[in-house]
Amino acid sequence: MGGDFHRVPLLEEETEIGEVAFVADVMLGRLTRWLRILGYDILYFHRAPDDFLIYVTLESGRILMTRDRRLAAEPILAPNKSFLVESTRLPQQLKEVLSRFPVRGRPRCADCNGLLVEVDRERVKDLVPDYVYLTSPHFWRCPSCGKVLWEGTHKRNMLHFLGFNPWRYGEGSSE
Repeated sequence: MGGDFHRVPLLEEETEIGEVAFVADVMLGRLTRWLRILGYDILYFHRAPDDFLIYVTLESGRILMTRDRRLAAEPILAPNKSFLVESTRLPQQLKEVLSRFPVRGRPRCADCNGLLVEVDRERVKDLVPDYVYLTSPHFWRCPSCGKVLWEGTHKRNMLHFLGFNPWRYGEGSSE
């Protein structure tokens, strides 16, 4: 195992008690980004071999999330240490995960998995477009990569694309 795989990231310090954390394989890159936005702590390695994913899963106390049946059934993984995502379509993939692991964490950076922190508007004034600064009441920043985020139309577009509200999924409402 060479390259960038020499350090095994353990659970994030910001991972809350009771929050489930994952390692996702290369087949779940798009799902990973969406789940991070919802607050799931997910390590994602773009080109990691299966043995490395298993190693990180076991060493870090996370659950391996995969579309690969063979990988999910690896004997070295306890039954509760892998989760097979069966659907190929993103909305159904999200429903599979949300049904088994309800949203508990705070939003994370879709790019790097950092826990987002709300910041004072004045601190980001020179980092966002003028229109965004004038029309957005709240801003968040990722302390890991520095990315600044705001709600904008992303949430509305996300809900329209999915056809359901992932923050309310499982509460008896699938809006």
